Amino acid sequence: MTTRSRGLATYRSKRDFQRTPEPRGRGSRKRGRSGEGPSFVVQKHAARRLHYDFRLEIDGVLRSWAVPKGPSLDPRDKRLAVETEDHPLEYGSFEGTIPKGEYGAGEVELWDSGSWQPESDPREAYLRGRLSFVLHGKRLHGSWHLVRTGKSEPGPKSQWLLMKASDKRKLPAARPSPPARTARVSHPDRVLYPELGVTKEELSRYYAAVSALMLPHVARRPLMLLRCPEGRQGSCFVQKHVGRGTSSSIREVSIVEKGGVGRCMFIDDEAGLEALAQLAALEIHVWGALVDDVERPDRLVFDLDPDPSVEFARVVDAAHHLRERLSAVGLESFPRTTGGKGLHLVCPIAPKIDWDQAHIFCQAIADSLVRDDPHAFIATMSKAKRRGKIFIDHFRNRRGATAVCSYSTRAREGAPVATPLAWKEVTRDVRPERFDIRTVLERIASLGRDPWKGFFDVRQSIPLSAFKRAGARARRVQPSQTLR
Repeated sequence: MTTRSRGLATYRSKRDFQRTPEPRGRGSRKRGRSGEGPSFVVQKHAARRLHYDFRLEIDGVLRSWAVPKGPSLDPRDKRLAVETEDHPLEYGSFEGTIPKGEYGAGEVELWDSGSWQPESDPREAYLRGRLSFVLHGKRLHGSWHLVRTGKSEPGPKSQWLLMKASDKRKLPAARPSPPARTARVSHPDRVLYPELGVTKEELSRYYAAVSALMLPHVARRPLMLLRCPEGRQGSCFVQKHVGRGTSSSIREVSIVEKGGVGRCMFIDDEAGLEALAQLAALEIHVWGALVDDVERPDRLVFDLDPDPSVEFARVVDAAHHLRERLSAVGLESFPRTTGGKGLHLVCPIAPKIDWDQAHIFCQAIADSLVRDDPHAFIATMSKAKRRGKIFIDHFRNRRGATAVCSYSTRAREGAPVATPLAWKEVTRDVRPERFDIRTVLERIASLGRDPWKGFFDVRQSIPLSAFKRAGARARRVQPSQTLR
């Protein structure tokens, strides 16, 4: 069977276009617009079983495959892709609900789209059972392969493997890069993010891939984990202290707390990150101090947390405003997405002051922005007063408070990641939701450098003049309350 002979007959025979909003299509046709490559689209399809429909424009139709777990950016992942019937080109923009009782009943939404470039004649490659191509999408980029398995003939129900081609570029600051290994976690196929099909094994592989960049920001800091053993859609709980059966790769430090002495967790190597994946820790939050001296913070975090009615462009403007305010007192700051709708500004500092002093300073900075524009900013936790404003959360700079770690996933739809940015990327065009457990890996490879390059080389302290303006005094720090 040639690729041209199939057309849309099978597609149309499966659907009642009086009931389904899906397009009937105008038949197989060549792309009308010149200067553009053929299109590709990935649609998230919540049918009887959630899957992702991967479609490539070939011979005037969308050749289609159902990918149960969705595409993976990890070249080690070979994702099953079952070929389905050809779809019309108009299907590439379809989103909506296929009614109950109809073929494929359920919600369909666009997950990614763009153009693709075949490395050889796509018809011949398809018939041979090996398509190699480059994708230019919002989520998916770079070189990919689709390989037919066994001796099956091309056509619906034939099984293929979809895989990312190995990128020749290495992760920055990760030479040698983390060794390829099979994830050593229990229940590796347990789905943690059902909308993407992200499994516990994929979470473990993600942390292995980003470990060289992530570990310097998480190692030897007291942790707060948000664990979701059944996935983000199940019951989740916070854990700060070691428990029975805790992996030896998760280390223990005793810290004086309000109720006594807490057996707090920390890690210091890749094995520790792997152990956190084993715990299904979908969020990793850290103190702003090292376990070696928990009373002296070595970084400050300003969290710009917008009311839901606030557009992200305003958060971007606020980040630049705050950057200028910090720069005016001699502090360099580094931006990151939070995995939510806000931004963090992180200032590395020499560990010379205590938590009270750190918080007084951060609160003074926040209050100064509120005085500048009380209609835009608020520095108190009151949600009732936050309508239409951006909360400058300075409370993360109190003793025992935590902030999400760079490169940590979040337990939210789409597996978003708290992602470090270069300041030149903090524009009104940036979209935080585009940084997820899969796209971040490709972002790291394509950047070729750490967006926070120089973070650990910064040597800065809060100047005494800044304390005076804040009405605070720099004083001798009390002995550390880390117990050995």
